[in-house]
Amino acid sequence: MPAAAVPPLPPMQPPAPAPARVVAATASAPARPASKAASPASAPATTANALLASCETKARGGDAVCQTQLGTIYRNGDGVARNYAEALRWYRLAADQGLADAQNRLGVMPAAGHGTPADRNEAARWYRKAAEQGHAAAQNNLGRCYERGEGVTGSPVLAAQWFQKSADQNHAPAQYNLGRLYLGGIGVFKDVDKARAMFQSAAGQGNSLAAYSLGQIYESGTGVPQSNAQAAYWYRIAAAKSDPGIPASSQQRIKAFIAAHP
Repeated sequence: MPAAAVPPLPPMQPPAPAPARVVAATASAPARPASKAASPASAPATTANALLASCETKARGGDAVCQTQLGTIYRNGDGVARNYAEALRWYRLAADQGLADAQNRLGVMPAAGHGTPADRNEAARWYRKAAEQGHAAAQNNLGRCYERGEGVTGSPVLAAQWFQKSADQNHAPAQYNLGRLYLGGIGVFKDVDKARAMFQSAAGQGNSLAAYSLGQIYESGTGVPQSNAQAAYWYRIAAAKSDPGIPASSQQRIKAFIAAHP
């Protein structure tokens, strides 16, 4: 049977929600642009505005977690007009206090070119600050930088090391990425058993790219007895959640495979 192809790279891992803890701070905060008052008849809008006001008050008082949350509110446009510049300023206030989650988010912004020209060097710099504090998503993102040579000198070995640190924290995207490297022997010795274990752990957390990769392994019989039933099982899990990392042509193919192996 043909060997399973190395699965595609997924989109850069988005930041996890800010942790619910308070960090003391002394930094001043930027002023928030004026927004329209909520309609008295709109209870959800009133609640959202109250939450925003409460978060902003704490953020202005130097609460790094609330500064990060406020940055995310502006980044997503939750109850306010989306404003990447404001998001960046709030993230930076929290990041300058050493909050790892804010540092990771501050890396995601220039990586995506949100509110600032795309800058891979700046993204990698902030990922590293957060990754060195043990932030799982940042470790995964830094691993991706090393794998792609974005903002750092490319190194499959360092990519694998950072993916491993993140995977050890049960971070599903990193487990998928590490599985890809083991499957292809990239930066590590090829080990299909380890690849399969990583994919299974990630798929068990709902990672559809990992489920798709397991389907490929069982369909081709790479390192395991070939099994159309097992392949169809994992393909069904992958198909249940459409992932942009799985090419449209592959999504159509696995649907046809599932239909042929009910």
